[in-house]
Amino acid sequence: MSIVIRHGSNGAFKTANSVGEYLIPAIQQGRIVVTNIRGVSRQRCYEKFPDLPESMDIIYVDTQTTEGRLHMAKWFHWAPPGALLIFDEASSVFPKSWRQSDLDKLNYPGGTDKAKEDDRPENWLQAFEMHRHWNWDIVLTTPNIKNIRDDIRNTTEMAYRQRNLGSLSEKLGRFKEVQHDAAKNGFSASDAISMTVKKVNKDAFDLYDSTTTGIVKGSQAGQSLLKNPKVLLLLGVLMACLGTVVYLGAPGFTGEPDTTTNTSKSAETTGQVVTATHVPGPEMVPRVHPGKVVGVPHDRLPNGLPVAGVPVVDQFLDYLLGNPGTNNGLVQIEATKGDDTIFLDRRLLFEMGYVYYAVNDCIGRLVWENQARLVMCSSRDEFRQEQDGKSEADWKSVQSST
Repeated sequence: MSIVIRHGSNGAFKTANSVGEYLIPAIQQGRIVVTNIRGVSRQRCYEKFPDLPESMDIIYVDTQTTEGRLHMAKWFHWAPPGALLIFDEASSVFPKSWRQSDLDKLNYPGGTDKAKEDDRPENWLQAFEMHRHWNWDIVLTTPNIKNIRDDIRNTTEMAYRQRNLGSLSEKLGRFKEVQHDAAKNGFSASDAISMTVKKVNKDAFDLYDSTTTGIVKGSQAGQSLLKNPKVLLLLGVLMACLGTVVYLGAPGFTGEPDTTTNTSKSAETTGQVVTATHVPGPEMVPRVHPGKVVGVPHDRLPNGLPVAGVPVVDQFLDYLLGNPGTNNGLVQIEATKGDDTIFLDRRLLFEMGYVYYAVNDCIGRLVWENQARLVMCSSRDEFRQEQDGKSEADWKSVQSST
């Protein structure tokens, strides 16, 4: 048994959602519903749901008349215990301008003793504060929660602010819901307990009349999500990321090329043999080797290599390739030719027209156009040679065979 307030601008599906979320479950349970929602009737409910329990009933009060509004103001005099009460446009039914003298006129006739005898609340405030005693559930809707009386808000468990989502609301019946404490207005992000996009139960529209004319017009105030700059920015970022992935040919998205044939062909053409049996240990940073070594900064191409993006031929056909490990988290490729050694990371390789696919920490493929080279763990420094069981003479013999 609870009291909730649903508020939001016109066209935010406050009434429709109240029917779909509260009224329909109530009538399916065989409960009595008291409401001023236009068009709701017992007959209409049975036409929509023929198998409803016989105990279900609808008590409709027309609050467009003075008599009906006064009758609804005294709801606690006559509402059946256990009923669901839905007060649509509650700020008009229970004006905030009421003073204590106005509330006193609503007291139960006969006073406290008579109210106790009839098992009824004796006054307005007690009706809201002790609604659980009579198993009443109360739902109030209003365009602006600020217009709801404080004595009602102070007894309300939770409030929900609903917002129209433009074409998404008009075409799909969806709206944004912000849950917040009823003592707050729910307009700032700090007020929100939760936010979600919900869809109205389509059966709700068959149970009530949203307008007196029967003509329903979508809200013109809502904005399409596709016109929201934040949404457009997000879509732009996603498209840019997708384009980059496709352009880079990342194996996780585009799959790795079948390079078995190309690798064999490349090896036959160059006569190079690359072998290694050691998986790199904790020491992954490339070392400075004896002989003529070219140190290559990460932001500059080595001398004698092609200009970025325009490789004419495979520039590494005459190089022995190896993977000495990583540097600052970037995979390093060691290219050796005679006594010269250069190091390149994946970024520089890409700028030169190459794509490197890492199979694991030791093995990878270097692809240029339709050719692929197998790259394995290698190094010429003494520590690595000992670990790999190789010697300088072994390396020279491999190089001389090329």
